[in-house]
Amino acid sequence: MERLKSTQRTLLVRPAARRVRRITKRVKRTETPAERKARKEKRAQHEAELSSELQDIHALIWQKAHELQQQHQNHSIDYYHRLIMQSNTARAKPRKLSQWSAFVSKEVRRRNDEAEQEEGGKRLKSSNLSKELSERWAAMSAEERTAATADYIEEYERQRELATVGKHNVNLRAFHDTKRNCEQIQANCTALHARTGIQIFFIAVRSELENFNKPFFFATSSRIEDFFNTVLNTNIADMSLRMEAYMISGVEGVTKSYAQNLVRFKSEIARLIHAKLNEAAGYIVPKMTYVNFASRMTLTHRIIVEGWPLSKFCNPSEIGSRADLELLYQSLQNNTTRFKRLDDGEYEEFCLTYQQTLPSDGADSGDMMQADTTSPDATRDNEAAPNESSVPATQTDDFLPTSAPPSANPASALTPSTQPNHPAPDMAGPPSKRRKTTDGFVSCLIGGADGMMVESVTKARKPRKDKGVPRGSRGGKGKENARPT
Repeated sequence: MERLKSTQRTLLVRPAARRVRRITKRVKRTETPAERKARKEKRAQHEAELSSELQDIHALIWQKAHELQQQHQNHSIDYYHRLIMQSNTARAKPRKLSQWSAFVSKEVRRRNDEAEQEEGGKRLKSSNLSKELSERWAAMSAEERTAATADYIEEYERQRELATVGKHNVNLRAFHDTKRNCEQIQANCTALHARTGIQIFFIAVRSELENFNKPFFFATSSRIEDFFNTVLNTNIADMSLRMEAYMISGVEGVTKSYAQNLVRFKSEIARLIHAKLNEAAGYIVPKMTYVNFASRMTLTHRIIVEGWPLSKFCNPSEIGSRADLELLYQSLQNNTTRFKRLDDGEYEEFCLTYQQTLPSDGADSGDMMQADTTSPDATRDNEAAPNESSVPATQTDDFLPTSAPPSANPASALTPSTQPNHPAPDMAGPPSKRRKTTDGFVSCLIGGADGMMVESVTKARKPRKDKGVPRGSRGGKGKENARPT
């Protein structure tokens, strides 16, 4: 009987005990700058060592491929490299052949060999003999099972190892590898198109005739095919065949016009000239200047040219003959045409001779003799720049060089000019913007092949419009702070 509650009784309700979980905050240790630097250096050292070891291994693999090619001489080095790098698709640790599997395989092979010898014999499968063989297998003891399958298992393991390390057909394996991957890409792209509606077009073609793969292409919808038919006036199959032909033939197989080849050849020669100029100067020269070579290049960078094969010294872009371009290119390749950097004595003699060749009134001195105070020679060798303070303003016969310095190439020797100086602007006719000159001084800076005279192009500077006008202060002297009127 349930006891009733009394008014005098105190009803005490105890709450259920609740487990309190106190989580202690984990204090993370902060690394010091020195520790972070040490960890970074250790990681960088590890990456450098790993990269060096990988490079050595790659070089060793290529060396082995080269040795195989020299030994067999049946294929290229790249073929043997791919042959070394290709791994077998079997498991790294294949499953051991069981006695039951060996027994079934051995009996099926024996039955099929007997059936081939009989007329009208039919080849059997393991499923046709499984019931019979299982009854025989159950009746055999463990020793009989081992004796019946030991030789077959040993022969099977030997054949499997031979298939793993033996010679593979590289092109056939590449064919199956390409086919499987392309089919997988098609399946993934089709599923992506179904999920998101994105349009995908894919083409895969071979690049060598030895490969077996035919052009593989697909599109996720007919809209892509309509695009090719409408815009490009072709279909996907024809474009794949054209792409395959282009890849097999290479860039050399594409016919280009004579003008395109000539422009490309001129650009290659210009790059080669600039590279040789940088090599002779010892630093990167921003630009190779052909006009006013003496003031723009020799005076600034101490560079002269030796063995120029053409009669005119100019930019390769101004040469119109293919034969002249070929002659210049071969001369640069054979180092017959080269740049030379003047030493201190030759450069000082050049400055004296160059000052002598200037016009008597100094019309072009502002253009021709302006020195680059931040030239590479001044910053590298701490030498005085060839400005007006370092080059004498007046020359006497005592300061002129009497003989050329010894040089291997007589055409490049720095000799005084034997030609008359340029006439003054008031005595000559109207100056042209660009004139051709065969001045001996300029020709000594651009040495021709076999000592021939090289025709150089110089550009005269336009004289100042206030030439001869006395110039003074704009305002009256002492009136700088006067109040405006």
